[in-house]
Amino acid sequence: MLKTLYLIRGISGSGKSTLASALTEYAIASDDMPGLYQNGTYQVELQAQSHQWCFQTIEGWMQQGKDRLAVANTFVKQKYFQSYIDVAAKYGYAIQIIHCEGVLLPSGNQTSSIHNLPEEVLQRQRDNWEPWQLNPSTQLQEDKL
Repeated sequence: MLKTLYLIRGISGSGKSTLASALTEYAIASDDMPGLYQNGTYQVELQAQSHQWCFQTIEGWMQQGKDRLAVANTFVKQKYFQSYIDVAAKYGYAIQIIHCEGVLLPSGNQTSSIHNLPEEVLQRQRDNWEPWQLNPSTQLQEDKL
């Protein structure tokens, strides 16, 4: 079986965590770090620590050889998920980058952020969104195979 790392990106409320959990039991997001939310309030001073915790958890699962892993973070810019691409290469994982735009429920409603983020935060995520571009230095040289 091909070991795979799913990098699931999208703005808050787009269904990333739901999809990650459907793909594998080894799904994580930086928002999952214990203590990040206290009494329902996001502890912004722990943000960097939560992203490090998430990355270390993924690398630990890779060291254990787990087949399918998923990270569900906003990842609005490629620089925010480049370290995951690098560690996947180190441990021999294929990478599937998935961009979530939303979940349309049978009722016709769309999912929303479970963290009750203000609209200005969601708009900032939309405004800062960077489409993913494969770095030419990492492309397979198919013509040389």
